[in-house]
Amino acid sequence: MEIDLQTAKEKLKKIELKLKNSPLSQFDPVIIDPEKMKSQFFPSGLQNWFDLYSSLTFPSCFLNLEKSAAEQIISEHNLFAKHGEFSSELFSFGSPLSLLEEKIQQKINEKSWPKFFIKHSTRSPKDSPILVQKARLAFEKLPNLSAKSLEDLMIIFTSLIRDHYCMRSGKEAIEFLVSSEKVADVCVYALEDSKYNVSDNQIVLREWKCPIPLDAEFRGFVWDGSLNAICPYYHWFFFPELVGKEEKIKSLLSQFFEKEIKPILPSSLKTCQIDFALRNEEVIVIEINPFDGKGLGSFPISTGLFLLDNKQDLKVIQYGPLELRIRKNSLSCQELKFRLESSWKEALKAYF
Repeated sequence: MEIDLQTAKEKLKKIELKLKNSPLSQFDPVIIDPEKMKSQFFPSGLQNWFDLYSSLTFPSCFLNLEKSAAEQIISEHNLFAKHGEFSSELFSFGSPLSLLEEKIQQKINEKSWPKFFIKHSTRSPKDSPILVQKARLAFEKLPNLSAKSLEDLMIIFTSLIRDHYCMRSGKEAIEFLVSSEKVADVCVYALEDSKYNVSDNQIVLREWKCPIPLDAEFRGFVWDGSLNAICPYYHWFFFPELVGKEEKIKSLLSQFFEKEIKPILPSSLKTCQIDFALRNEEVIVIEINPFDGKGLGSFPISTGLFLLDNKQDLKVIQYGPLELRIRKNSLSCQELKFRLESSWKEALKAYF
């Protein structure tokens, strides 16, 4: 395991991390500063803001990710990435991840949650290839796909990916974590220090009742305590049902932020990204993530319809006044194909 960890550390130090698992990523290189990860990224984990906003977000509970379990995640992820399957040691008796599986199962049994979402406190394993495979199997069973546009097919596939975010057992949850490169990467950074900080590395279990419609999820950009920019989370799609509702959406999210979020926003998150779900006129906080306009959360797939290399967009994010942007028409097929992540393209290639 030590050899695997050292190899992973050397890899991350020498190369640029690329968002190769992010849907519709343009493969923009992202340099992650390990010191910034430690000083800003880890302290902004969900466990550090959950108590402040627990009534505004999904019911959640937390388990320590022990150092030995983080090391096993890295080791097992390397094997999974190489062979495409889990090793026989993943759930061996008494292993760190088998113990974590038991704790997860016990916790969800206590909560009586039939379904739940699992994540590291700072990273969600939404890049898991398990998700793509499950979505692909469900996608291939649907009728009349050949009659749909590429954008409609991508919306359907994205919805299927989202539908499979939920877990039903501790075993399924561990496999989800181990298969994720994002989770393995964050474990590598956490282990860079000789003193592994378990308070920064929590496994979060979140109750799952139903998926959020794609057109109901929005990302807000907060700069120095002010909400200045908002766009759909799935910004690469055109949602005609949002057209004409911009002022209402902006008003609902702005009022919610001013009343519920801003007065108790911790100093570590005065500049951040907030993901909101909007159900009718009810606003739910999904995530609060660090953002600095330079490295943390600052690549194009994250900033959506506000591009940081555009001076006017950057001015809006930093100084406002609050602006909500939605896409007013569909991207061309060429643009969609260009942005489509490779494993998704493989699933959809028969239809374009």
